[in-house]
Amino acid sequence: MAASVRSGSTSDAGPSFSSPSTASLPAKRIDLYSHAAEDAPARTESWAAISQKLDAISAFRSTHKQHTVREQLRASITEERTLRPMLGHKTYFEVGFHNPYKSDHCFTVHVQRALTETATQEIQLVTSLEEWKKLCVEEGHPVPHAGCPVGNAVYAKGHAQVRLPFKFKSFALPAERSEERVVYRIVVKCGSGEDVRQVLINVQPQPVVVHQSFRIFCASEQPLVRWLFVDTLPPKKTNPQQAHELGIQIGEPEAGSHATKWIVSNNKHMKLASFIHRIDCGGQRVEHHEYVELRMPGNQLKGTLSCYLLLYSDSFMHQVWEVWHLEMVCCHHKIVNAQVGCTNQILLPLHVMWNDIPQKEEPLQLACAASHPDFQLVEVQECGNLQVAYHPKLPSHSVFYVNTVDQVRNSALSTFLVEIRANYPAPTRRWSETIPPPGRSSVVRRIPFSNLYYNRKTFSVFTTSPQYLKLYPTRFALDPDQSEPLIFTFSGLNLPGRWQFYVFVNTADDDQTEECLEINLTVLNMRAVMSGQGQRSGHQ
Repeated sequence: MAASVRSGSTSDAGPSFSSPSTASLPAKRIDLYSHAAEDAPARTESWAAISQKLDAISAFRSTHKQHTVREQLRASITEERTLRPMLGHKTYFEVGFHNPYKSDHCFTVHVQRALTETATQEIQLVTSLEEWKKLCVEEGHPVPHAGCPVGNAVYAKGHAQVRLPFKFKSFALPAERSEERVVYRIVVKCGSGEDVRQVLINVQPQPVVVHQSFRIFCASEQPLVRWLFVDTLPPKKTNPQQAHELGIQIGEPEAGSHATKWIVSNNKHMKLASFIHRIDCGGQRVEHHEYVELRMPGNQLKGTLSCYLLLYSDSFMHQVWEVWHLEMVCCHHKIVNAQVGCTNQILLPLHVMWNDIPQKEEPLQLACAASHPDFQLVEVQECGNLQVAYHPKLPSHSVFYVNTVDQVRNSALSTFLVEIRANYPAPTRRWSETIPPPGRSSVVRRIPFSNLYYNRKTFSVFTTSPQYLKLYPTRFALDPDQSEPLIFTFSGLNLPGRWQFYVFVNTADDDQTEECLEINLTVLNMRAVMSGQGQRSGHQ
């Protein structure tokens, strides 16, 4: 009996064949669609993203090798150094590089700040072979035999090692935090612009050692002339008979980075310039006068200026001998034409000084003080002026200061500068005489003096040359129309020539000049006189 097996589908799919092993298994339906139509758009977008990633990976693989090689080459030619200079001292260092070309090539050197990418003059190439040799000897480097670089262009032979000498001089004060540094970049480039050598210089300034400090008061509208004396001179290493040569340079704490503003010349009267004011500094060659002369024109200083004056013991300005701190304070100013031989009364406006005092809530105990005991403070008048008395002994150009002082804090609040130009008054009488050399003896003369007042007066007599002229009496009293002979004793006049003396007779109560006597003595040269007489007798 034949049995027939039918599948679960009644469609006309054609005849079906069954084997004895599969005839008893249940039929299973396989659906190949599986909702593919709903996921098709999302799958297409993901494939686009994957394609972009594959393109990026391909591009990275193609450039990664070249990028890595360039970074490794740049790292191999880059070096980092740290300098710890002091104010005004020059720090010497060398930078070496290799010429990668087979033939001669010209390289350019660029020095700039790392952050601002601007050129700087604080780091400079050494362009003098003599200076380079001296620096190498001092620092212990091999002495060079070839020439120095000319400007910023360096010529090198094929595959040659090149040495570049640099010097760094800082005018910047150390920062409050010693970790703060200034970064400079030195780049050596070939003709195509590719970097051949790169050095990063980290500069960390050190504390300043100040030898002398000066506080100079000056008027803003008047020119400034001051003399700062040099106490000690550096020892002469080679020739003791050679005159000292001091290099002088000036720097400002607030403007240490503006090194391009300093102008230095090697003349006898060195001229220094800054961006705020101009200073002419004389006395670089300290031969006869061991001082530094500062000159500043008027209308330049508007406030307080602090700067450093650097003295070097060599002509290249490498070895700092002394560091001076100068503080220039702008203050009020008055010029007085004084008379020698009497007390000059000077009036100073106090309201001008009080205007400079800062306003404070608590009351102040103010007092006035003079800078010299000869400059005496008399009284404060009702109109508010301060009366000052000064008696100059000789013709001179003197500067005095009157300070308004806070007595509680012992500090000066304002300063008034008084510039006195003292000259001789017009003489009331003149006396001229020609005398032979007195030798060990003295020359005595008598001159009468009369009291022209209507009451009894006391007079004092003094001279500007007490070492050669003795007076008697030095103090006397006279009644009206009474006379007194003044005895003059001259001694020590052994040098031939013209001698000039001034004698003042002043009233004792107010120290005003009543008589100014000008005495001119001519001491003969006896050898010339005797030789002249001998020649005349020979002719006769």
